[in-house]
Amino acid sequence: MPGLLAPLYRGAGKHLRDLVTRPAYRRLRWMAARYGRVPRFTERTVSFQGRTLTVPDVASFLSSYESIFVEEAYAFRADEPRPVILDCGANIGLSVLYFKTLYPEARITAFEADPAIFRILSSNLRNNGLADVEVINAAVWSCETTLPFSVEGADGGRLDIGSDQNLAAVRTVRLRDYLQGRRVDVLKLDIEGAEGEVLRDCGEALAGVRAAFVEHHSFPGRKQDLGRLIQIMEEGGFRVHVSPGLVSPSPLRQLRVDASLRMDMRLNLSFWREPDATAARHPA
Repeated sequence: MPGLLAPLYRGAGKHLRDLVTRPAYRRLRWMAARYGRVPRFTERTVSFQGRTLTVPDVASFLSSYESIFVEEAYAFRADEPRPVILDCGANIGLSVLYFKTLYPEARITAFEADPAIFRILSSNLRNNGLADVEVINAAVWSCETTLPFSVEGADGGRLDIGSDQNLAAVRTVRLRDYLQGRRVDVLKLDIEGAEGEVLRDCGEALAGVRAAFVEHHSFPGRKQDLGRLIQIMEEGGFRVHVSPGLVSPSPLRQLRVDASLRMDMRLNLSFWREPDATAARHPA
């Protein structure tokens, strides 16, 4: 439809079409209507698709559900029914639930640093029949140590970037140790700014990884390492696809900064190997 109203009509048309054709989108809209007015950082029990979850913050839950279940940002194809998945930054378990929906027999190790969120993660997995998932209360890092961690109360907790508040000491594990000499079908890194340090340390240990989903986070006043991060993966034999998470439409004029997370950019990076490259690195 021509004219100024065309985007509105197209938007309404897509909304109606998705309501009819996409069950996950219908569930999202239903949950938004039912739970959307709950104040931030108020714990609730949420039910969907035969699952019942404890949710510490409805707004972040709805956002994550849209990305994971509606847009299927973590969708992948495995060549066997029991893929190995390392879920770093598992939060309350939505990504684990999605991976188990794709592959019920998947062998998943889920890392979550925030002690309070970890308790919710463990409870959610146990209550939904996913006791076979290995859960580790630690942050992935470049070495084993104890580091200050900013407790945010939802999905934005992170290792301290130098100016954070609400700090708690958390244990870290070296991700490289979980990759070395091992085939990993999917590596998911949503670790709020620690991804560059972790991947630099992993180096050749990434040889056994077939695909990866990495959230890249950028903070004002802090050195960016996006180029190096992509270089590490490209040199390791991966192809890359970049999709926007949090971006500014006119960054040279005005840079948008998330007020709560103090983040000026978030990118979703997907990495995968061409079939021949995978075979060359990991002969059967």
